[in-house]
This record gives sequence, structure tokens and C-alpha cells, in this order.
Amino acid sequence: MKKTLLGLIVLVGLSPALRAQSLYESITAKWQTYIFVSTEMPASELEALAQDSLSTKTTLVFNGFGSKGQAAIQKYVFQINQSCCQGRASFAVDPLIFAKYKVNGVPTFLLVKGSSTLNSEHSLITGDMQFANALKYWAQDSRVEKIRFEATRLYSVYAK
Repeated sequence: MKKTLLGLIVLVGLSPALRAQSLYESITAKWQTYIFVSTEMPASELEALAQDSLSTKTTLVFNGFGSKGQAAIQKYVFQINQSCCQGRASFAVDPLIFAKYKVNGVPTFLLVKGSSTLNSEHSLITGDMQFANALKYWAQDSRVEKIRFEATRLYSVYAK
């Protein structure tokens, strides 16, 4: 199982959450965005989220291979990516990041500075929405100024 998980991560794209950071890298870390998804989501919803992810360089993250296994998820991701995004959307399988941020539902949107788990440097929003709506919630409703600022910046990039 471990070999196949790493194989899919390499095939689909190495998740930044799996890379070790030096002290310097963690201090100067940039904000990252992730959308947690599932093979159980309707293809149309996953395609829309993948399309959203292109302009903000967001990674779509699966918790595991699903009930049908590695080959099935690879085929599914390939089909979704080709149908909506000309193969340019970034997908990863990373159960560690699901656990690290205690993600219990999909879609869930994560805005995080580097790989921080500090409440002042990450925020999760779960709900059936597009990425732009998650950015608006963070920009308008976050109690953390850094998160409001970054969400506003990302929204301005996304809206172009």
C-alpha cells in the first residue's frame, strides 16, 4: 500500500505538504491553497473545482485511493483533468494533510501559510461552493487579519 500511495503521488504530482521544510523555508513560507475532494463527488463538481484551481494554482487533494484502488483513481483524475483543464490541474493523494488539518468533509478549502497548523496561519471552510466563494468568506469573515489580507489578494488574482 505504501509503495502504491507514493507512486500515485509521483504520477499525479507531489503534494507540497509532503516535502520537508528547512527552518528558513518555514519562516519565509508563502501562502498555499488546497481543495480537499473525493472520488464520491459528482464529476461535474470535481471538474468545476479543478477549473477553479487553475487560476490560483490550487492543489486538489484526495484522502486516499477510494474503494476501487489506485488504477481507478488515476484513470478518474486523468479523465477529469482532460475534460476540464487540458491536463493542467494539480491533483494529489495525501491522507497526511487530511489528518493534519482534521478535514472531515468535502469539498473543504484550506488557506495556509506554508504548512503551519497555527490558528493565525491557516483556515478551513467546508461547503458546497466554488473556490471564489471560499475566498470571499475568508476575506470578509475571518477574524485573522493575515488570512483576510491573503484571501483578498488571491481573490483579485482569481477574478482576472
